[in-house]
Amino acid sequence: MTRTTLRERKKAERRELLSAVATDLFFERGFDAVTIADIAESADVGKMTVWNYFPRKEDLLFDRFAEQIDLVTKALARREGRRVSDVIRDHELELIEAASPLAGIGARVGRFWEVVAESAVLTTRWHAHFRELAGLLGQAYGASLSLSQADLAASLVAATMEHVQRLPLQLQLGAPTEVAEQQETRRRIVTEAFDRLEAGLAALCV
Repeated sequence: MTRTTLRERKKAERRELLSAVATDLFFERGFDAVTIADIAESADVGKMTVWNYFPRKEDLLFDRFAEQIDLVTKALARREGRRVSDVIRDHELELIEAASPLAGIGARVGRFWEVVAESAVLTTRWHAHFRELAGLLGQAYGASLSLSQADLAASLVAATMEHVQRLPLQLQLGAPTEVAEQQETRRRIVTEAFDRLEAGLAALCV
């Protein structure tokens, strides 16, 4: 088991603080109306400190994207012959059971999606993240499929991941609910979406 050093913990805490401060400002004013100077002032740090932790302003809101890439990478590494779509389905369900923010569970997820939808920069970054996931999934498929089949299958799985993460956020707009209710909604969405995905992949002989 890898132990983190005090310095690493301090850096993680600072990163989390900067993201939390920035997210509050984005929720209050909208992403495009907030500057790095505003975030630095609210966090009582210099602008360069913000840039050092977050080279892109949009990653202050999407601070868990790197974590998701890491979790998916590890899940695929453990798949041991299982279908990629099954691994990703289980990954999504595990996030829901843990009430993870990566599953779109929380009191302010509706506002989160409003902020994303209002900003072209954020929506571009959102879609780029799922293209990155598609590339990762394509590598997992690559050993057993042709290049065109792997690309198509990976794109379909990534699109399903995007769907099951976006739709619950949209459903939360103006309708805050308890965590248990959010989890139940997300389980249903994941199950229905991946059932349809797997039927489509089977038709493609993937």
